[in-house]
Amino acid sequence: MSIVGPARRPSRALITELLEPRRLLAACYTIVDLGTLGGSRSEAYDLNDSNEVVGVADNPGGAPRAFLFSDANGNGVADAGEMVDLGTLPGDTASYAYGITNGGQVVGTSRSVPFGTDGDERAVRFNPGSAPTDLGLGQGSNGYASNAADVNDAGQIVGGALSGPNYRPFLRSSAGSVTTFTLPAPYNFYGEARGINSSGVVVGYSGGFDGDRAFVRTAAGTLTPLGHPNAALPYSYAWDVSDGGFVAGEGFNSGGDYRAFRYEVRTGGTIDLGTLAGFGSSEGYGVNDQGDVVGRSEPVEGTAGLNHAFLYGNGVLRDLNDLIAADSGWVLTEARAINAHGAIAGFGTAPGGATRGFLLLPRPPVVGRYVFYNNSIFDGRDLAANARDDAAIAPDKQPLLPGQVATFANATSYARGINGVMIDLTCLGGDLTPDDFLLRRGNNNLFDDWSSAPNPTITVRRGAGVGGSDRVTLTWPDGEIRNEWLRVTILPSARTGLSQPDTFFFGNSVGETGDPGRTDGTLNVNAFDLLATRRELGTAPAPLTSRFDFNRDGRVNALDLAAVRGNYNSVLVLIRPPETSAAAGAPEPQGPLSDLLA
Repeated sequence: MSIVGPARRPSRALITELLEPRRLLAACYTIVDLGTLGGSRSEAYDLNDSNEVVGVADNPGGAPRAFLFSDANGNGVADAGEMVDLGTLPGDTASYAYGITNGGQVVGTSRSVPFGTDGDERAVRFNPGSAPTDLGLGQGSNGYASNAADVNDAGQIVGGALSGPNYRPFLRSSAGSVTTFTLPAPYNFYGEARGINSSGVVVGYSGGFDGDRAFVRTAAGTLTPLGHPNAALPYSYAWDVSDGGFVAGEGFNSGGDYRAFRYEVRTGGTIDLGTLAGFGSSEGYGVNDQGDVVGRSEPVEGTAGLNHAFLYGNGVLRDLNDLIAADSGWVLTEARAINAHGAIAGFGTAPGGATRGFLLLPRPPVVGRYVFYNNSIFDGRDLAANARDDAAIAPDKQPLLPGQVATFANATSYARGINGVMIDLTCLGGDLTPDDFLLRRGNNNLFDDWSSAPNPTITVRRGAGVGGSDRVTLTWPDGEIRNEWLRVTILPSARTGLSQPDTFFFGNSVGETGDPGRTDGTLNVNAFDLLATRRELGTAPAPLTSRFDFNRDGRVNALDLAAVRGNYNSVLVLIRPPETSAAAGAPEPQGPLSDLLA
């Protein structure tokens, strides 16, 4: 049976084009259906920074098997053979993989029977291509009740195991020695360790008759209880800890609501992540070094509906279903892990109605940066920002990125200066204002001394950019930015969808034709430009890429000669912005528009 999730509300924009309605196509992530091992179901529980994913999937006989998935050919599709069955211990019929390191170590559980039926379970380390290794946890007759939940690159493994009469958190060293522990009374009867980072910090929960408490255990063995401050009920659980010292978990808050939380080891601070609008409770399952948390929100108690997976980042909780293509057919119900690059693993309802594991791969947040000739013959001399401007994009001009050296390809010679810039964003989260940009102007390599550029008018056209991205247009009055460079920095926020700043530059030198000029790292409007323009007099129609149609009226005439004379001896410095101006992980330098659309 196909299950359809609730309809989504479109995001708002600062200026909306009512004359050009478009379906919301932009998506922060592309989704990879991980498939199965021949059965109908799969669930993903963890991934590493190489986007290798582990979890459980049904085999052709319907038995659950631990799997390891790797997109070996990098095509963003689960091809045959890329999901590997990790097997079971001899005699067992089911297995589950819960943790994977960046080095590819995988841990989990081998069971005599699938979950849902009482049976023996043993913590294992999986060995692709051969049988799993029994980690030998438990004591005596308790040797068949253990589970490995996570592992770090040092080979330390955590989970839960029977120790005497109680099921307790354990830490197994790379050499095989095992330590069990709990919080002090009254939370000292049972529990599980669920996550460990590269420093040996462990998180989990410990409980007793009075409730359960999340904990963090330092590498030195000190345990600290976690949870919402002044919790109304004594129940909290910690599921993951990152190398950056962030913990993801869940529990009751002071108002009695059950909510996901993020705890920071360094400061001891806890953030209540809330829940998605229209939902009841929430749980946080995975966290990365940047403090981004993933998990799920559940419907209000007593109401029907599916869980929805969420992402918390930049101080905002967002429904992951709003961050994938609207026509994907998926309902993402649970996000279990997020890596350092922002890729997310979890599971949901696939288009055919089956439960499937997914891998969400973040798209570059900025997929287009353009300069265009606003109020020119090519946009119908229309001052408004709209679809007509697309025809006025300069295909022979490209943004100058930090670390590059400027050339004429980064500067226009438009007589009206820089009066229009476009940016294609894939993960736009809300209204944009000038506060989402840092705009500077200058004509030298002393970038810290550049002055502020005037605030633009901002227009958003949903789905109008490359690949269905949202096209953001910045416009200025004619002549306000002229014979100088404009530096545009898009600031990170939930509205822009960026986690790091993105900086680029465009220049303007009215009357410049791209002649060799001097050799001292400048463009100079001089006799070369005057003579070259004179030779082109009478050209009509002049193409969009003409180097001599300075007023962009579609012809070369006396007005263009006047533009050269009026700016004679003007100089534009071919700047060299330092690499440090670039956002970490910024997209590679872009070519002309024709390259982007190829």
